[in-house]
Amino acid sequence: MPDKTENQKTTLVGPRRTETVIHRAESKGEIVLSQDEINDAMKKLSMGEKMGIVYKLISRLDATDLMILDELSEGGFTEEEKAEAKEMMYRYYNDTEVGYIKEIYWEYVE
Repeated sequence: MPDKTENQKTTLVGPRRTETVIHRAESKGEIVLSQDEINDAMKKLSMGEKMGIVYKLISRLDATDLMILDELSEGGFTEEEKAEAKEMMYRYYNDTEVGYIKEIYWEYVE
């Protein structure tokens, strides 16, 4: 079981908020979505699907949240990291868009 014990303290300042977050501090959660699973799913996506996903991400998420999402996905997701990423999606996307994201996830990952 991978061990994520790296401590990083980051102060996030953006148009929507200012906060301090401790990333992966002493988190020993079990990986529920591995980096290999993510990579395998990415290989299955067409170029158009990849571009659509990237466009949806960069058009809505601010730079800070994109960096957080990148950090969360590094090495795979623990249950807690997956929940944080899902919460982020619900903050930025409407129900139809979240449905599209879930559809892609279930088609290529699960």
